[in-house]
Amino acid sequence: MKTIITLIILFIALNTISCSKEETEGSGIPTELKGHVSDRIRGINISGFEVSVYKSCITFLGNEFENTGIGTTDENGNYSIKFDYNDKTCSFYQIASLTNKSSDNSNLYYVEEDNPFLEIEAGKTNILNINAWKPVQLELHIEVLNFENKSLIVYNEFVSHVFTYQLGWQDIWLPNGGIGTCTLDSRPDSDITIVFQYNCGTYPNLIEVKKTFNYHTTLKEVQRLNFTIDCSTF
Repeated sequence: MKTIITLIILFIALNTISCSKEETEGSGIPTELKGHVSDRIRGINISGFEVSVYKSCITFLGNEFENTGIGTTDENGNYSIKFDYNDKTCSFYQIASLTNKSSDNSNLYYVEEDNPFLEIEAGKTNILNINAWKPVQLELHIEVLNFENKSLIVYNEFVSHVFTYQLGWQDIWLPNGGIGTCTLDSRPDSDITIVFQYNCGTYPNLIEVKKTFNYHTTLKEVQRLNFTIDCSTF
């Protein structure tokens, strides 16, 4: 008798889950994300640029991401993604995820969203415009003096919105000083900071020391710069 009752309860539970799943799957609120993608520094609309919308579901395995729609910019740099906003199938929030290259897989872009904290609202037309630009190259020729560490880290950074972006991150291995070269991506026609950094001391009491230089990049594809870095002056 107990076995029969258990089977009946199990059947009802499975049937309820199945019905609930059928009711929620495929339903949702029609929602749109659209906007414009351009290289504002160079004044160019970008076509063939992909923008994706993802939903994040919290499961017993952790956060799982699912692509709910992809849009590709037209010849004027405009894109539109229409999808069903469904918060019944799982507890999630939606985010915009951007590719960093054109759809033909050529020439990486760096992206800066007008609203990096955008929360997509169900049932509305959400707007997200994007400044996407191809980097210029900084070719650094560096003479290092009075250096007793193994590596000197070099990168450059710029500020956009509330974020500080760091580009490049190259290690120059000159344990006894000398001359080295490296190439860094950088934002065109912008105020940047070139940073030279190394650690001194011993673990776990390492001390980070830096020397910085301000520079304004141009639109020239390759820009050659010479530095003499005396580590005793850090």
